Amino acid sequence: MTTVRVFRREGAIAAVIAEGHTGYAPSGQDIVCAGVSVLMQCLQVGLEDVIGLRNADVVCDEKNGMMSIRWHDGDHPCVAVLAESIVRSMYGIAAGYPEMVRIIEEDHHADFQPSAFRA
Repeated sequence: MTTVRVFRREGAIAAVIAEGHTGYAPSGQDIVCAGVSVLMQCLQVGLEDVIGLRNADVVCDEKNGMMSIRWHDGDHPCVAVLAESIVRSMYGIAAGYPEMVRIIEEDHHADFQPSAFRA
């Protein structure tokens, strides 16, 4: 099962973490896992290369199937559109494969740090 955790601050997405393997098919053939992975990569590329955000924190652990992205400019209109689009796409995958992908949304205060980003 892949769990996608979406962290919001005052309604705006501030971080997304995807963890685990979906188990749909063997490694290298798992289209569900590939879908989640490509959306996470699109989020990173969109934030850093397209929008030019320089304060995104990205942690990737391919062996354990984890990628997390956190940023601090959630009120930037382009960031909000990109993040919401990616998360809505994740919901689409979860709707098609509910036994393999689960999404958890959490709303937190300004100084909250998801555990993937704590030292």
